[in-house]
Order: sequence, then structure tokens, then C-alpha cells
Amino acid sequence: MDTQNISRRERKKQETKSNILRTARHLFRDNGIDNTSIEDITEKVDISRGTFFNYFSNKDGLIIGIVEDEVDELIDYLEDELMGIASAVTKLKLFYKKIIEDAIQYLHITEHVIISTILKSDENSFCIFKEYYAITEKLVIEAQKNKEITDKVAVDQIVSLILGCYYSVLHECFYTKEVSNAVMKLDNMIDLLFNGIEGEKYIMA
Repeated sequence: MDTQNISRRERKKQETKSNILRTARHLFRDNGIDNTSIEDITEKVDISRGTFFNYFSNKDGLIIGIVEDEVDELIDYLEDELMGIASAVTKLKLFYKKIIEDAIQYLHITEHVIISTILKSDENSFCIFKEYYAITEKLVIEAQKNKEITDKVAVDQIVSLILGCYYSVLHECFYTKEVSNAVMKLDNMIDLLFNGIEGEKYIMA
């Protein structure tokens, strides 16, 4: 068996899948999810409907694929670009800067994912926010071990507060459609969380 040919076929399949995901992201961003059909995507990628369905069962499956791709990119970002940073708090802030930038760039997709996640009753289904929770939890534990933040507050409470800041900024973006200050606003809210608002007794450092 020609392993080189198999490798070439696998690379071609991965390229096709990546093209579908990238094209769908752009069309969803520009036209909205409801106004983008599978035919719009296949025409733009220059593939048949049959080829599309080799990769995704329907539009919802495609959105899950986009979300999974986003998680992979974020994990790569953490493991590669942020690996050399000693401060867990700095890594956490940079991570949230990255995810809010991605979220507002593809606001239609983010809003759809949040709504569908809230409505889903299957706890075993893939959810990007479970991934965000796990990554945030890991960084908070690291920050506590480094003595950057207090260990007198439970990890899950700190994680919930950080995610609450993120969701709050996103909700405002959905409501106002104004995204220009979203990155700065989230960064300021996380700073406020870590610095405290009622004096030295509450400072988490």
C-alpha cells in the first residue's frame, strides 16, 4: 500500500474541511447564520453537497465543527504563544483577550452558540464554555500556587466570577451591537476582580 498516497489524501481531506470551516465562518459573520445556506457554502468552497455531507451532517454540525476548531486554536495559543510567560494571571488575561476578540469578530456565531447551549439539555454534548471553564480553572489553580492570587477563595468561585465578566461583556455586545470597547472593558473588569473594590481586606494578591 502506498503510504505517501494515503498521506496526500488525508492532507487533501483536512484542507477541504478547513476551507469549509473558514468559508462558513466568514459567510456567517457577513450574512448571518440563518441567511447562509449550505449551498452558499459549497458554492464558495467549490465542492458538491455530497462532499459537504462527508464532513458535516447539517448546519448545526458545521457550527459545532467551527467551535471545536476554535477550541483547538485556543489550546495551541496557550501551549505555544503563552508557554514562556511565568505569570498565570497574565496568561489568563491574554487568554480572555483572545477569546473576546474572536467572539466579537464572529458575533453571529457566538450568539447562536450561547443560545443553543442554554437550550440544550444534554450535558454530554460538546460545549465551548465547558472548555473555557476547564482552561480558566487550570490557570486559576496555577495562579494560586504562584501566590499571585489568594487561595482563601475557592477556585470554582473565582472561575465563575471571571466567566461572569466575560458573559456580561458579551451580553452587552449582543444587545447594543457595539463591540469597539469590548476588549478593554473585559480587561478592566478582570483587573477590578483581581484588585478588589473595597480596600486592602479584599485585594486578591
